[in-house]
This record gives sequence, C-alpha cells and structure tokens, in this order.
Amino acid sequence: RSMTQGTFLQGHEQGIVDTANSYGVNGYYIVARLIQEQGRDGSVLVSGASGYYNAFNIAAAGNTEAEVIANGLAYAQKMGWTTLEASIQGGISFVADNYIKNGQNTLYLQKFNVTTSSNGPYVHQYQQNILAAQSEGTTLRNTYIETNSMASSHTFIIPVYKNMPAQASPRPDGSGNAT
Repeated sequence: RSMTQGTFLQGHEQGIVDTANSYGVNGYYIVARLIQEQGRDGSVLVSGASGYYNAFNIAAAGNTEAEVIANGLAYAQKMGWTTLEASIQGGISFVADNYIKNGQNTLYLQKFNVTTSSNGPYVHQYQQNILAAQSEGTTLRNTYIETNSMASSHTFIIPVYKNMPAQASPRPDGSGNAT
C-alpha cells in the first residue's frame, strides 16, 4: 500500500499480491514495474478510454506515440483485457512465463539478457528503456526502506564478466558527456 498510495494502482494491492504470489513473483517488483511502465498517474494504456487496458505496455512499440498506443491497445484487445485487473493479472503471467521462468529473473537480466536462456544471450529484452533496471531498483530500495525491510534477507544475482577493463566506464549523463 505504501508503494501504490497516490498512484493509479491504489486499491488494487490485494489483486497484485494474490496474482504475484500465485506465479511466485515478488509483489513489490510488480508494483515497481507497473510504475515504471505507466508512471504514478497512469497513461492512456490504463485509462480504460478505449475499453482495454495494457498495464505492462506489452507489444506497445512503434515509431510514433500513436503507433505505440495503438499496438499496445491492440494486444490488450487480443488478450481480452477489459479491466485493469485483467491486464495486471495477464501481465504478471506474461512476465513470469516469458522472462522469470526463462532465466531472466532480475531487473538487469530482463533488460540486458546475458543468460543462456532458451532465446540465447543478448536477445529478448523486456523493454527499450536503458535505465529501467536502475529506476525500478531505486523504487524497490526506497520501498524496502519505507517498510523497514532492508534488514530482511535478499538474494542478489550478479553477473560476473571476464576480460573487463580495469576502470569502469563513466556513466553517460544524457547530454553526450560522461559523469
């Protein structure tokens, strides 16, 4: 509830928890993903204005905003997601079956698939946003702090790469410069 307070997800907490638990997925992760995808206020893909909902932005791709929205809503229509609840349940199922159970079980691995999943390495990324894992991770960390859960047991899966340079590359700041 602390994560969803004041967001488009407020009032949907129990459904998220129940569905996440049924798929063996962390409910906090689901809320972080939904806020990453839709923002705190939601977008046209969860407004219900078209009669369909696509909370996870599945298949919402294209060259223009109109194309992205049309493709996302077409997928929601194909799946029969006529309520936000149905979209959340379907999206949790989609992420669990296509990513988590496929070895892409962290935010990082969903964005940068370096696993030897059935799709092979370096393909099958969850979304285009290169900073999504950092943003969702920050949301999760803040939630754990707010709920006094930082002392809880957490498992971290950290890929270790061979032949890396001695110095880390500077992080781009968005202006073409490194910070």
